[in-house]
Amino acid sequence: MREFLKGVPRAQLEAEARAFAEAFAPRLLRPDALHTWRRWRERRATMVIVTASPDIVVQPFARGLGADHLIGTRLVFDAEDRVAGVIDGRNCRGPEKVVRLQAHFGADIRLRAAYGDTSGDREMLKIADEAGYRVFKDTP
Repeated sequence: MREFLKGVPRAQLEAEARAFAEAFAPRLLRPDALHTWRRWRERRATMVIVTASPDIVVQPFARGLGADHLIGTRLVFDAEDRVAGVIDGRNCRGPEKVVRLQAHFGADIRLRAAYGDTSGDREMLKIADEAGYRVFKDTP
């Protein structure tokens, strides 16, 4: 954050994130993951993206996928609405993913399904009825 984003105006970061998502989403999102996303959407599941990445950067992807909620690492912005170079609170990874889900949906949250691909997803996967770790293999 300090090295690459500090001082970047919020509007610029949002615009660059949007442009990146528009240009690269088709090349980054795995077809089998998208199929699973659509299958849960058809079941009228509440669709939530929980990520350690900055929420402002992931927002265009979440919007494009039709996510109901996005829970991610929050950046601090200074008085001029520029990235301050630090995060607001804790990084949304590992146990913090469960803490954030509980804060958003209640302490007794149980997920119908969760999928992840890093060690930072393991705690979240433990509260899911259907847990998939690195299950998506199709190449975009």
